[in-house]
Amino acid sequence: MRNLDILPVGKSVQDDMRLRRDKLLAYTGIAVDILDLKEDILRVRVEQANLKNNWLLSQSELIRRARVLFEPLGNRYRIHYVTLSFKPDFDAIDLQWIAERKEVYKLSRNDLSKQLGIDADEIGGILMGSTPLSQQQQAAFYYYFMTYELNRNIREAEVLEN
Repeated sequence: MRNLDILPVGKSVQDDMRLRRDKLLAYTGIAVDILDLKEDILRVRVEQANLKNNWLLSQSELIRRARVLFEPLGNRYRIHYVTLSFKPDFDAIDLQWIAERKEVYKLSRNDLSKQLGIDADEIGGILMGSTPLSQQQQAAFYYYFMTYELNRNIREAEVLEN
């Protein structure tokens, strides 16, 4: 956690906060940094730096999870959170990325067309590389395959339980 040294707290409290920060980052992909401290207001940046188990967190969920880090401070400060939700790299969503996932999940063009609500001819053009992907289509493919993966994982877990 950057700027932890600006807090007038003992080493044991700082060590506790570092341990909490490390666990939060490892288990949830949430990075927390102190921006500044002015009088009794502590400004904190909370970012979902990466996805763990494909869980997208809202701003309120990020704040709720980050609060755990500051429990050792008690009520000494009013904490103002600056949140940065996870934003996928949509530029990485291209023909190759889609083709790889289409093959992994054994999906047809028809599956993609019906489930994404994109015209079959447009899907064909995208898969052949003749139709460029819009940013909205990149987002649709990203979240479609993320949901597909989550559903597959849930189904596999159910099979293991039975």
